[in-house]
Amino acid sequence: MFLKIKLKILNLYYKIIGEFPKCTVFSADWINTRVSCKFFKKIKKHFIKSSYIIIDVGSGASPYYNFFQDIDKEYIAVDLQTALPKNEKRKIKQIVGSIECLPFSDNSADIILCAAVLEHVEDPFKAFKEIYRVLKPGGFFIGSIPFLYPIHMEPYDYWRFTDFGIKKILLKENFELLEFDRNFGVFSAITVIINRGLICPFKTNFEKINKCFKIIDNLYVREFLFFPIIGFLNIISFLLDKIFIFNRNNSATIFLWLSQKN
Repeated sequence: MFLKIKLKILNLYYKIIGEFPKCTVFSADWINTRVSCKFFKKIKKHFIKSSYIIIDVGSGASPYYNFFQDIDKEYIAVDLQTALPKNEKRKIKQIVGSIECLPFSDNSADIILCAAVLEHVEDPFKAFKEIYRVLKPGGFFIGSIPFLYPIHMEPYDYWRFTDFGIKKILLKENFELLEFDRNFGVFSAITVIINRGLICPFKTNFEKINKCFKIIDNLYVREFLFFPIIGFLNIISFLLDKIFIFNRNNSATIFLWLSQKN
């Protein structure tokens, strides 16, 4: 009985919030995942072959697999043992490893995907070098990294890079930049920070209120409870960024790029 109720609640959650990365406007991740999904669809025009060896570095549960499953000869997920799903049913090969020391030979991959990982790496500059080493000549490096975004996965959130910094590193490591994108604008950046604050644990100056919040001390529960507020903020910020066009480079919450190994 309890299990059935739990499944119904879970199904309702996915209907309202969506399943990452295909989040609805009621999700705290909508602003970043919306631009990410559009970007991954857009860059597929560069992939003219029908079979690529794709390495998803820092993959976790490989949420972006569906965007590339029609062009993969082999899809390899690389992450820590604890981050890889135990019962992976999709056509994904799992390998335990680190981006700073990839367990692959030189010139062995066609595409390397590194989505929102580099901010958690102790030496991201070494990671760029490793990606270059493993890619075949002409291979593609798909990357993303947050910019104006709250600290997350504490204490393993080390870095933020501007668009100028990313482009400088890519150039230094002999990558050719093919595509570059970012999120919407200043109002969306503010909204991302507010939304993350709503779904992350927080305290007030009142002990009785804090005890009440302990009951919902779970990210998914909080997102489910606050989804009307989150949805409202997402829509308002989207519309305001359409009306008031500020410098989007200065207010991006995420940068995304497609580069090619020279």
